[in-house]
Amino acid sequence: MFFAKERAKKEDFIYAIEYTEELRSIRKKNNLIIRDIKDALINKKLYTVYQPQISSLDDKIKGYETLIRWNHETLGSISASDIVKTLEEIDAIKDLDLYVFESTCEFQSRLIQNNIELQCSVNISINTLKHRGVGSNLYKISKNYNLKPENITLEILENADLEVRGNAINEIIKLKKYGFKISIDDFGKGYSSINRVLKIPFDQIKIPKDFISDIPNSKYIAIINSISNFAKTLGAELVIEGVESKEYYDFFKLLDFDVIQGFYFSKALNEKEFLEYVNNLGVSVSI
Repeated sequence: MFFAKERAKKEDFIYAIEYTEELRSIRKKNNLIIRDIKDALINKKLYTVYQPQISSLDDKIKGYETLIRWNHETLGSISASDIVKTLEEIDAIKDLDLYVFESTCEFQSRLIQNNIELQCSVNISINTLKHRGVGSNLYKISKNYNLKPENITLEILENADLEVRGNAINEIIKLKKYGFKISIDDFGKGYSSINRVLKIPFDQIKIPKDFISDIPNSKYIAIINSISNFAKTLGAELVIEGVESKEYYDFFKLLDFDVIQGFYFSKALNEKEFLEYVNNLGVSVSI
């Protein structure tokens, strides 16, 4: 009994050391990101890539989502979620959102010059939308590149912040009036009320990839069916991301999802790769 207790104490001690080291490593990583991220933004060390979005109508490309990447000198590749989380913590997410939005507008303009017209999707944080005048700013940027706002979809994360960022709703309504399309991203994953979501003039509902791994669970199938019916009733376009196999592609196509995104079709691509992909696959007639 004595030896068992001593062994348990030793195991707990080792676990505590490992846990402390892990926390120290995470803290060091976060400090490096915070230290360098503003410089990365100013000097354009962050770069954008583009993941194709495929129309279920004809299996051709309908649009793309712009994603952010950063190869840190010390830490290597930094995930988009870590970039966003860090900038939200230091209240600098607006700088990133405007940077990615303008980068997307530049790319969209070059596509049009190549006679390629697609729908582009850009993530915008609720914390960015709380700032007055952001809607007007985004509109001006799009016009600087002679783009039609209706060809730009702004993805807004569905979470509890929708309940508390009062001015964000006003900015979303303003953006809709300018002609931008509004997408509720990660729908069903957050904690905002349906009543709050319905106050947003959205055109699209995007289901998170988290739901895909749980599809064998009949409860999740029922939830996805309910969301699909909800979208159809409101006349909203339905998008699923994170699709990695033909099995899941066929499943969501059967449920009448309009747009499908994921590694089954393509990873996120740089500009050259994206142009080659479009030329090989073709542009959807559903745009």
